[in-house]
Amino acid sequence: ESLRYRARASAGYATQDCFRTSAGIARRNFLGSGRILDVSGRLSKIGVGAPTDFGLENRFLCSALKDDSIGSSKLNYNLTASVRRPAFLSPQASITVSAFSERRSEFRIYLREDIGSSIALTRESSIWRDPITLSYTFSYGRTQATPAVFCSFFNACTAETRSLQEQRRPLAMLGLRAARVRVNNPVEPGRGSVYSGEAAWSSTVIGSSEFQQFTRFVAEGRWYTTLMRDVVLATRVRSGVVIGGALSNFDVPSFIPVEQRFYGGGPNDVRGYSFNQLGPVVYVADSADLAESGGVDSLSTNDVQAYATGGNTLAVGNVELRVPSPFLRSALRIALFVDVGSVWQRSGGQSTTVGFRATPGVGVRLQTPVGPFRLDVAYNPYRLQPGTLYQNQPNGDLIEVTDPSTGQPFQYQRPDREGFKFNLTVGQPF
Repeated sequence: ESLRYRARASAGYATQDCFRTSAGIARRNFLGSGRILDVSGRLSKIGVGAPTDFGLENRFLCSALKDDSIGSSKLNYNLTASVRRPAFLSPQASITVSAFSERRSEFRIYLREDIGSSIALTRESSIWRDPITLSYTFSYGRTQATPAVFCSFFNACTAETRSLQEQRRPLAMLGLRAARVRVNNPVEPGRGSVYSGEAAWSSTVIGSSEFQQFTRFVAEGRWYTTLMRDVVLATRVRSGVVIGGALSNFDVPSFIPVEQRFYGGGPNDVRGYSFNQLGPVVYVADSADLAESGGVDSLSTNDVQAYATGGNTLAVGNVELRVPSPFLRSALRIALFVDVGSVWQRSGGQSTTVGFRATPGVGVRLQTPVGPFRLDVAYNPYRLQPGTLYQNQPNGDLIEVTDPSTGQPFQYQRPDREGFKFNLTVGQPF
């Protein structure tokens, strides 16, 4: 028994989204048999993405998005309508049919537009209600990425060749997700464990284009132990592998779509790194700056932009000790943590080193009605990984910079170290 209609709405702000909002409405017993119709929408990048680009990237609140010319260039959105039928074939199973249209992005890496539909069958265990979901999704869309990414993977270094990679193509994907949750509190767990895993497969056999073939696996485990009163030891391990398909026309043995690659770094990952800066990167210098400086060796850090290319392998581990503050014990907690992780390319002509990085830190959590308000400070003693250096031409084309002594692509590495990173957010990192 419940209300037949239920509406919801939210509004907020985030450093990587600027302003955002969402709304939705659910209709219970839609067409009988307990069906639930749900229509929801979400907007983000309000204030920086066209057509809502009000110039807020030049203001303090959204200044972090000023250099995000790809992900924040347009308003991000999602509109989804779904019908869920409970007790499908058995009391523990349900089926959900959805249609969606969306535009989503990853900070300074890509912008993805899709329109499509999906069907998902979910079965829950009768006692613990652990869900297992099998799904099929078909969509038609395209991905825009930074010029450095296309130049690195395809040798598509001109605007004309990049446009070929950004054409709309079909994507069909079979997915399997499972989770086992045993915690005493879903918001602030002090005891228990969480195990989850997912697999996705895309191939021309089920309707994908040649450019959208991959097999992707991700697994995660979390453990929470109360050592003494109000002192909690939280640990997490997360890993992933993605295998790409060959593109014979481009001489690429194992291509993985930009949006399916792994990226690391950020407030819920390895906190000593900025968003997506853990792992392989390439560098771009303006041709005018390169000529003015008199050569690569004289370039300043401000003259070279780093762009993450991601990897096909991910491994991250976190250990965090959460203790009550000496004062305001009920509202304030302190966390000591160490994050370890790496993103790398196993093979396929773009192999990179594993390069595990460990960043220790300390944090403060203030309890609020919507979860802990979190400030973490992590120390990173490392430099960004070395990567190929490209020269940006006035017409937008990129040229690979070569080492005059060897004739090979020049491997550049920023001389400065990352140092302290501040992360301000809501909710526990895991």
